Amino acid sequence: MPGGVVEALNEVKTNKPIFIRLKGTNEEEGRRILAEIGLKTYETAEEAMDALSKALAR
Repeated sequence: MPGGVVEALNEVKTNKPIFIRLKGTNEEEGRRILAEIGLKTYETAEEAMDALSKALAR
């Protein structure tokens, strides 16, 4: 999945926040891939929801 996200972001540039849920097999690898392209990842749902709330408030 992260590879598809990276490919899509290379084709469609955006300055909008992007939220992706990663859970399960190869989760750590997915987080590494997303971090390499500068996407912030969150460990808990609470952290993600806090970030989402802040992004929507902008």
